[in-house]
This record gives sequence, C-alpha cells and structure tokens, in this order.
Amino acid sequence: MKLIRKTLISPAINPHNIARRGLSTKDAAWYMGISQETLRKMRNEDRARIEHSNSIMGPVWIKLDRRVIYLVDDLNKWLEKGRITHA
Repeated sequence: MKLIRKTLISPAINPHNIARRGLSTKDAAWYMGISQETLRKMRNEDRARIEHSNSIMGPVWIKLDRRVIYLVDDLNKWLEKGRITHA
C-alpha cells in the first residue's frame, strides 16, 4: 500500500484507474469500510430477495463468469442511500 494525499489506499484503488474498472469484493469492502464477509452476506441475502422481488439491500454487483465486481458509482450511490441528515 502507498500513501496518497495523506490517505492510506489499497494498491488496486488509485486515482488513475478507480473510475475505469470494477472493484473486487476485497477492494469494494475496503472502499466502503466494511468487511468482505459483510459484503458477501449482503450479496447472498440479496440473491434470495431478487427471487421474490426486485429490491435489494446491499450495493449493486456485476457477475462476470466466476468474478463479482462492484462499480465505484454503484458503491457511492449505495452509501448515499444510507446517509442520515438532521433537519
């Protein structure tokens, strides 16, 4: 890992390629500040929800063959949905 702008970042998440590719479960979990296991659990629970309705609780993911990726824009949208503002 390296230090960029006084922030510790994962080697896969750098300003030059973050917007151009999807993030792995590991990098997406790091980006959001949650564990990989939490992200996997949300994905598994959402699979069951999709069979009964279109609503999901976790961030949107993309399945590419055996890989699961997350787009940064989708992660940011999911994080914004959880924002609570005070009046």
